[in-house]
Amino acid sequence: MNKNDCNSVSNFGAFRLGIGLGNCTNLNYLRLNIIGNKINAQGATNLGNGLGKSIKLEHIEINLNNNDIGDQGLSGLAEGRSSCRNLQTLTLGLWMNNLTDGGASTFGSSIAKCSSLQNLSLTLNNNSVGDLGISNLAFGLQKCSQIQMLKLGLCKNQINALGISSLGEGLKKCKSLQHLSLKLNDNQISDEGITALSKGLQECYELKILIIDLSGENQIGNIGIAALSMMISKLKNLISIEINLKGLFQPPTSCSYAAGKKQKHLQPIAENYKIKIPIYWCLAMAEQASLACILEQTSKK
Repeated sequence: MNKNDCNSVSNFGAFRLGIGLGNCTNLNYLRLNIIGNKINAQGATNLGNGLGKSIKLEHIEINLNNNDIGDQGLSGLAEGRSSCRNLQTLTLGLWMNNLTDGGASTFGSSIAKCSSLQNLSLTLNNNSVGDLGISNLAFGLQKCSQIQMLKLGLCKNQINALGISSLGEGLKKCKSLQHLSLKLNDNQISDEGITALSKGLQECYELKILIIDLSGENQIGNIGIAALSMMISKLKNLISIEINLKGLFQPPTSCSYAAGKKQKHLQPIAENYKIKIPIYWCLAMAEQASLACILEQTSKK
């Protein structure tokens, strides 16, 4: 079901939609795109009530970007969705919805009950979520023991070292995680936070795909980049890495790395500091005072 961007679906429309969903007791796949409408807390709660009656749902995609559901609305939506005990895939778009720590904390408590969840994509960009909300979200995620793919959109919030450290603590307990995407650009993340996150992620031994966006207004320097490099060197199953560091610092004129017995002299990280490399094995080491260069070594072609 699709609604065009910037329509005028209101709480009453969401209410009627919720009633319809509640009557679909055998539904196992749901996709709703109601981006850019006029749905607030009551409308989101109405949708949640409908979801709560569709207990056979295994796949849910709901795009509520650019509405105004707030913390109360997310609480109502999450409460209804928690009745879907067989849920395996959840995609929830909540970009620009006036959400704070309260909403993120409620979602964390709700997601902890999803023991069958394997794929989660949560977009909270352009809200006001801080350290407390991220810490509680991380606590819920660590309960999702079967999760294999996780995509978190957290850019342009109010996340500092404490929140990102808690996220690392939570994610290190997700031992089945294979695909991880973290959009963390334009927060207030420091070397301390990214070091703690890196220590947590290096225990996700099954990771194959890693995407981290740290660009923009974060405060990450050489120590944080060295921690990222050390983390990557520990993850032997990685096949693809994408790291965006645009705007954080100026690169050195050159860098080198060891590949077997050979020393290769290479240009620094690409001009926009975005690394996207398919790898069989990746090694990156640097002193704290130096920029870590993340490079590729391929043994199978």
